[in-house]
Amino acid sequence: MLSIEAVYTGLTDNLAGSAITAASFDRVSDAEIESTMAAMTAHQRMVETHVALGAAALAKRSAPELGQNGLAWQKGHASPEEWLQKISGSSRTAARRQVAVGRMIAEAEAAHDLDEQAHNNPEDEVLARLAAEARPWHAALGDAIATGRLGAETAAGIRHGLGEPADGVSEDALATALAALIEECLSLNADQAKRAAFRVRDEIDATGIAARAEAKRARQYWKQWVKPDGMVHGEYELDPENGAFVKDVYDQLTSPRRGGPRFIDPKKKAWAAAIAADPRSTELIAAENLVELLRLGAAADPGTVFGGNKPAVKILVTKETLDSREGHGAIEGNPAPVPLETVDRHLCTDGYLPIAFDSNGQCVDVGREQRFFTAKQRAALAARDCGCMWPDCDRPPSWTEAHHINEWAAHGGLTDVRDGILLCKRDHLRLHNQGWRIERRGANEYWLIPPRSIDPEQTPIRMKSKATLKPGSPIKPFSGKEAGQETA
Repeated sequence: MLSIEAVYTGLTDNLAGSAITAASFDRVSDAEIESTMAAMTAHQRMVETHVALGAAALAKRSAPELGQNGLAWQKGHASPEEWLQKISGSSRTAARRQVAVGRMIAEAEAAHDLDEQAHNNPEDEVLARLAAEARPWHAALGDAIATGRLGAETAAGIRHGLGEPADGVSEDALATALAALIEECLSLNADQAKRAAFRVRDEIDATGIAARAEAKRARQYWKQWVKPDGMVHGEYELDPENGAFVKDVYDQLTSPRRGGPRFIDPKKKAWAAAIAADPRSTELIAAENLVELLRLGAAADPGTVFGGNKPAVKILVTKETLDSREGHGAIEGNPAPVPLETVDRHLCTDGYLPIAFDSNGQCVDVGREQRFFTAKQRAALAARDCGCMWPDCDRPPSWTEAHHINEWAAHGGLTDVRDGILLCKRDHLRLHNQGWRIERRGANEYWLIPPRSIDPEQTPIRMKSKATLKPGSPIKPFSGKEAGQETA
């Protein structure tokens, strides 16, 4: 059998002589480029697995307890991660991930070996006990990497998102959640998988939500410094609540330049047109308006700065959660859960708009025989969809338009919430211009039907809400002032 070194040395030699260039890819067909990328990705996953195993072995031979006898130390490096950086040219974060992933695979492999030994020696109780103790709760993740079902980055994100066992969250509970999560993440990219893992942790560890929210709050920072040329540079990191507000400020200031919603109201339409025609760059508009906001503070006129849409953090919570005091809320357009204490504070200071949902999670019909969705209907759609419903689109509710599934003019569609769906401007235009269709099946399932020019079979694609909280029923009757009409 060839050694690992021989396999990869030979592989390198073969690739060096193949002269694959950009022109090589330009010559292949559309179908070939897709299949080629899939094949290369499968090979890349295999190589990532081997790199991770090598990194774990290197770290094992450089363990701190070995002191100056550790391999990394002997090679002149302070840590195995530093040595890996030297070898690969990667970041320190990537080197740590390689070691962590390699250890997961190695631990799962060792556990399988012990299981096999215990199976072959059923009378050996000590071996059976060691086999049971050796299998880590995340062994299934190591198996998924080793078999190529998941990439190393995706697996590392899942592991980070699920966290560690804690009071009320046993290793068995994490293992059970992980098994289902792996299946869900097979079709997700690394970012989506990590978000899904955080969501699952919140589902199985609801009592820890408040502590995790406080930990995020404590990690917030804002740093700035003066560069040699006099420019002032800075960076910040905010918890989900504060970050959602700052993001909404930025979106309100720049969305007309970045494909935000089309406005119907004449004043908002004029404001958006002025922003779109502004000769300054989008970044410069945002920067100068940020400085103006800081100068004006609380006295800023939202109609002047934001075109009439005052930035806000929108909190979603169910009546059952408020009544039982068990559970959590959610920030519209953000996957992070919100502790009930934060929900209470927003209810006290900002008021609320109750939205009724039926047992299927569908907004109760508040339809109108008029062309446009009202602001209250838009709020209901935002709570249900939590952003653009086009698969893989991550644009928030504030960037979307309400689309009639049964078109108003062509099909006599009513402006009913159940037959409306949120789409960002880009995807709304794509749907109309390219001939895509959306069908509602049953009470609350929406399916995207591609045109024959893109998929001759017109295979339906499930459209899923981005909401992490599943609303149930109204808080109490709404008594606020009736809102006006919004976007088309």
